Amino acid sequence: MAKLAKLQTRKQWSRRIWESLVCYANAQDDRGKAALQKVRDFKTMLSECMNWIGGGDEDVEACLDMKEGASLNDLETRYRADIRRVLAWLSDPDQHSELAARTARFLGVYGASVKMAISANPTFDSEDADEPLLMEWPEPCESVVAPVCKFILDQIESHDIEGEVLRDVIPIGLCGRSGCDRFFVIERTGRRFCSSKCRAGAYQGKLTKEQRAARMRKYRATLKEQERGWIQRRKSRR
Repeated sequence: MAKLAKLQTRKQWSRRIWESLVCYANAQDDRGKAALQKVRDFKTMLSECMNWIGGGDEDVEACLDMKEGASLNDLETRYRADIRRVLAWLSDPDQHSELAARTARFLGVYGASVKMAISANPTFDSEDADEPLLMEWPEPCESVVAPVCKFILDQIESHDIEGEVLRDVIPIGLCGRSGCDRFFVIERTGRRFCSSKCRAGAYQGKLTKEQRAARMRKYRATLKEQERGWIQRRKSRR
């Protein structure tokens, strides 16, 4: 039971990280979001991913690009296109196969650069099921995006090596409405749109001019019928 609980908690954790990646990637299309909020979203994603590999906020600040003077504002802009490319490929590897090579290079350069410091746990107790044999923490990373890439590589490995279902470990979708380009975390099989608004817009876009006109006439007729009913109810109460 304890092992199952750990697995469930880890899956919930990874899902939360995917949500932070989606939030960061979608900021490009969210013109109403303030620059400060975009930086906060970026920082949340970095913190979650650094925590995934055993680090903390101080390890984010110790990354080489931060040490060299790059601000979070600069870095959140610098890496967004790369993260969007990764998510686009993962949303449908078959359809977006042209992105595979460049995405793999990006993940390899940064994800494989993560080095872990390892030491024996001097207080190990076999009676405690949660007690680790080894203590691990990340050495200073070359870039703040390195833990993000390591997290993504871990999820890909869960599919490629451990045989987990792709959408269980990488629940990323790209909105099916033309021109939207927003990502979302898949909550149920078959979901194709980031919102009900986009789903309705995609359906509307498939209708002919005559069909749209007929739909609008029906909508207006329904409104008039509702208005008449409301007036009659008011008269009956007098």
